[in-house]
Amino acid sequence: MMDDHCERVDKPVHVWMMISSDKYSFRWDHILRTGGSVEWSGRRVLSNFKRAGEGDRILCYQTGVREKGLVGIAEVVHPMIEGIQDMEIKGIHRFPRTIPYEWFRHLPEYRETQAARLRHRGTLFSLTEPFVRRVRELLEEMGDSRGARLLGGEAER
Repeated sequence: MMDDHCERVDKPVHVWMMISSDKYSFRWDHILRTGGSVEWSGRRVLSNFKRAGEGDRILCYQTGVREKGLVGIAEVVHPMIEGIQDMEIKGIHRFPRTIPYEWFRHLPEYRETQAARLRHRGTLFSLTEPFVRRVRELLEEMGDSRGARLLGGEAER
């Protein structure tokens, strides 16, 4: 069961996209189903790891599987402090089904995001409010109002 504090969005939060594949030491599925956490050190687009703050939301993007796409939402538990601590993220919500990359790859709202511009070369990407809004709308259409609510913050800092 996820913590109740994950349901509240008391302040505007930034929404990011983080990419992981099965070759990494953890899988999104594990932390999203258990509510577990993992430390993550930024290797590429390090400036984004420095900007991510406590409570920020992360759209979890899974690669290395048959259907690439968004699988859930994580939250920044502890921000990265360069040279001192890695960023710690916690799984807070697994989507009922994957939002496939093919659904959003050609959307104008997605093409304006850092992830699209850098062609997923990196790990943590800043997202735009129009793209986050489209994802929230799709989650509502899928009947996932909790997922939509958890993305209720602003996207760009």
